Amino acid sequence: MLSNSKKDVSSQWFVVQTKSSQECMAQFHYEQQGFKVYYPVIRKIIRHARQKKSVLRPLFPNYIFLRLCPAQQDWIAISSTRGAIGAVSFSGQYVPVPDSLIDQIKAREEDGALPQKSLDVKMFQPGTSVVVDLIHCGDAQGIVCSMSGQDNVIVLLDFLNRQVKTVVPCAMVSVA
Repeated sequence: MLSNSKKDVSSQWFVVQTKSSQECMAQFHYEQQGFKVYYPVIRKIIRHARQKKSVLRPLFPNYIFLRLCPAQQDWIAISSTRGAIGAVSFSGQYVPVPDSLIDQIKAREEDGALPQKSLDVKMFQPGTSVVVDLIHCGDAQGIVCSMSGQDNVIVLLDFLNRQVKTVVPCAMVSVA
């Protein structure tokens, strides 16, 4: 297992799914076992009863990142940690997350959290051309379909000569 202060070159980041709203519990228990954990949060402004309050919310609800050496790990033990469901796998293979993705998310943090952009919702009117920042994949062009709640927008993105309807956080969208 890894110490929180060491960065082993053979270790990689993996995504671990947590139980609902138990990201902090899973983070605590993994850290107690000596794993390096990254739990990105976003600072949001919540309005209630004419008051504004700044709160921290998960950037990826029900998921955290765990740094480990895949060849030396007991994946069943990782799945049995309190608060966790297990590492995300595809066809039985645990797929690592590129270090560059984690580094890019961390680079955007201010005081340990990603800031929520103050956005003018009027710019996300249906039919507006927008650019979506895909963080690790560059930018994608799209057209706004509609808002999805207070913090998300539904965008029609162009991928491989196909249009894909996607729900995207407002913080990742800017007017083209």
